[in-house]
Amino acid sequence: MRRQWGRVRYRFGARLGPRRSAAGLPPATVILMSYRRPGNMRAIVGEVLRLGFVERVVVSNNNPDVALRISIRDRRLAILQQDRHRRASIRMALARDTAGERFLTCDDDLFLRAEQMEELYRRFLAQPEIVHGLVGSMRLPPGTDKSARSDLRGDRELDVVSRVAAFSRAHVDGWFRNLATLGLDSPDELQNGEDILLSLAGSGRPRCHDLGPLLECETTYRRGIALSREEGFHDRRRRIYDRLVRDHRARGQTCWEI
Repeated sequence: MRRQWGRVRYRFGARLGPRRSAAGLPPATVILMSYRRPGNMRAIVGEVLRLGFVERVVVSNNNPDVALRISIRDRRLAILQQDRHRRASIRMALARDTAGERFLTCDDDLFLRAEQMEELYRRFLAQPEIVHGLVGSMRLPPGTDKSARSDLRGDRELDVVSRVAAFSRAHVDGWFRNLATLGLDSPDELQNGEDILLSLAGSGRPRCHDLGPLLECETTYRRGIALSREEGFHDRRRRIYDRLVRDHRARGQTCWEI
């Protein structure tokens, strides 16, 4: 279900209110990226800050041509203005350099309710050895137009979870091991596929959960804004996935398939 930004802002306006109880939940850090949809960040951040278990929210403005302003005052919120254009993979460097053991992240075209984020976090806490999400994909064989059957939802295992994820410090470490496997030294060298590296950072395949309808921005699949519409996007993702799966299988992790 998609909504244009004006409608999303109206719908979420009533939700920017009381903080939800965090009884029994360990603290988490939320890392968010802003690039081509800065107008969405107010609603996304507002919902995140309703979560009592969230101890910090880091928003990275990866577009130096835009001055990101979020009209929310909360001691947990930090906005980082990048001095050059950065890719979404910087979120893992921020996770690595930020204190905390548990993380949530969401793309800037997806408006999750606080209740959905909390329930995703609870599912993650019940099985913290793997990465958890709400949307993902299954790899398709060579010869097809795309790298994967994507935008899959429901309660199931997937090859890759995308757009939103709950993960641990151990998964951050695994992400950087996967980066090294690709022969890359810095997240900036990764054109796309950061979700693949994260999904393959757990001890098993990631898990997708059905937590109700997801409210999407109208620009989610728009050419010129959506990364998935860029030339060569799917071919690069297939190469990244296959290279990492071969490495995992060589090390005895047979849960991954090509």
